Amino acid sequence: AYAQGVPFFHAGDEILRSKSLDRDSYNSGDHFNRLLWDMSGNNFGVGLPPAEKNAEKYDMIRPLLANRASLAPDANLIRRTSEAFQELLRVRRSSPLFRLRTQEDVQARMFFDAPLEDGVVVFAIVDGGERGAAPELSQLDAHHAMVVVVLNARAETYVHKCGVDPASPPPTATLDELRLPPRRLGHLLDAWKRDGRQLNVHPELQGSVDDVTRECRVLPTRGHGEVGFALSVPPSTAAVFVATRD
Repeated sequence: AYAQGVPFFHAGDEILRSKSLDRDSYNSGDHFNRLLWDMSGNNFGVGLPPAEKNAEKYDMIRPLLANRASLAPDANLIRRTSEAFQELLRVRRSSPLFRLRTQEDVQARMFFDAPLEDGVVVFAIVDGGERGAAPELSQLDAHHAMVVVVLNARAETYVHKCGVDPASPPPTATLDELRLPPRRLGHLLDAWKRDGRQLNVHPELQGSVDDVTRECRVLPTRGHGEVGFALSVPPSTAAVFVATRD
């Protein structure tokens, strides 16, 4: 949902649809391809999938299907997953920066922070115009100057220090002096903070339907007498932070 281009979601992803471990259900009929739109279940454990494409995996499949009571999600989890999926779409819809139209725009506006730890991706998408994060670019978003996305696939909370680094020399570039691409996202946020600007958890995620996602935070860091940013993201969470034009 947070990638550029046209996202592809297979029918039923948002309601945890299962085909009972059928790896290729094209010719498996409605029994294995059923979609329970009332979210009463997800069609897991309705039988051993056809042998043609699955027989070689039967030794693995049988015990999993036999454990249906433990593995199949209940209706409450399916509903919460659907709500969380709709939340992702609302975040994507909230800014045209998630829907850049040309290769040139993607190359000019989107950049990644590196190096990072395994299991983490951090990138920013910047807008131009007055009070934009990259004023030399054209303005696409009336409300956001920049969005920052942190994908944390780790089993523990990840804190991304992207402001003043106490171990580094004090930064000197101002926001107006920066031209894309900056060497690191931290350089941009250093200047952003010194310009008196803020970065916040996306409003949709502040009130997320997911308890874990609501733990996302923007934390202050201090170094050389200045305050920077650290983005705290809980395990297995995709977080979005926004900087408005205010």
